[in-house]
Amino acid sequence: IAKFNWSVPSSVTNIRTLLDEAPNSIPTVLHSANTKEKSVDVGADGTYYFHIQFKTNAGWGTITHYTLRVDSVKPEALSIKLLTQSDSSNPKPSFNLSAKDKLSGIAYYALKVDDGEVSKVDAIDDDLTYTVPSVTGGQHVLLVRAVDKAGNAITDSLDFTVKGIEAPTISSYSHTLYAGDPITLSGSTYPNSQVSVIL
Repeated sequence: IAKFNWSVPSSVTNIRTLLDEAPNSIPTVLHSANTKEKSVDVGADGTYYFHIQFKTNAGWGTITHYTLRVDSVKPEALSIKLLTQSDSSNPKPSFNLSAKDKLSGIAYYALKVDDGEVSKVDAIDDDLTYTVPSVTGGQHVLLVRAVDKAGNAITDSLDFTVKGIEAPTISSYSHTLYAGDPITLSGSTYPNSQVSVIL
């Protein structure tokens, strides 16, 4: 059931309305001037149009058309894809999200990594690129919920792995030290990285 209401200027003498599936129909159902709302049994899912027109002593005025979309079905499909990246140890991987909904369209995505906080991202286009917050090395799961403009939702998830960063290796060091001697260490780690040494 769809309920419509409106304000009626004091100069109005009659009102006519109509609900159908045509965007520019002329309303034909006559009401008295004190009618300020109407409830209509819409029925099946689809796009409908509510038309309303006021009459004054000068005659019938402009017709106002209101679009009504009835959508009780969840989005058709949700796709989650990990975007190709050159560094598998990147703690902030990106994903492509795609969902479709014929009747009302996708409103937003609700996203969560593992047991973390839920992030809400508006669906401006059918495709969305989402970069997760920084995660540690290991296996993780991205949970995605696509919600359409009528509140219906579809949920899916994708497991992904971030390669952990390996600790630096120490290949040689000073075995014997005397007061005032420098400590010499050598080893290997990732290029352009910083190593912290704690004694």
